[in-house]
Amino acid sequence: PHCTAGHTGPLCEVCVADSHYFSSAEGHCVACPSTVRSVGLFLVFVTIIVVLAAAYVAHRHLPFSHRLRKRAARIESAVGLQPKFKIVVSFYQVSSILGLVYGVRLDEHFTRWLDVLKLFSLDLFDVAIPGRCIGAMSTRLLVAGLWPYGSVAFVSLAIVTQAAILNVKQRQAFDGNLFGRVLY
Repeated sequence: PHCTAGHTGPLCEVCVADSHYFSSAEGHCVACPSTVRSVGLFLVFVTIIVVLAAAYVAHRHLPFSHRLRKRAARIESAVGLQPKFKIVVSFYQVSSILGLVYGVRLDEHFTRWLDVLKLFSLDLFDVAIPGRCIGAMSTRLLVAGLWPYGSVAFVSLAIVTQAAILNVKQRQAFDGNLFGRVLY
């Protein structure tokens, strides 16, 4: 009764039309993106990952990279960045879900600095396709549960392919060394 046209539900954040989703950034219902746009964003994401992986592999073979890796390992062991990073990520995970699970809203001044960590969110489908646009909750859960397995399978296939290419370049047969690299 008190919601604007096209809105319903708690806090008027549910769209009446099935082809729309509520955008918290815009504050109203927005049409779902087209499939072409979503596939395009996914391909851009995959391309960026492939370019970064290729740059990493190329960087490892540069003569000065061994010194840099040793120096970075020494600094990391002295400072202990890994535990600090884990604490920040854990804090972000807990504080970002408080509102959804418990209905608690933290003060904006307190949470504003955590917005940077949203860039590293693993919820890739919210970047390309908002959850409401995928379909029913069962479909969303299925997609959210299966995409990590697909990613692991893709990365595993890339590792096997790289190991096979290196083997062919070194004119070796499929042996224990290749099998060890694949399992590593």
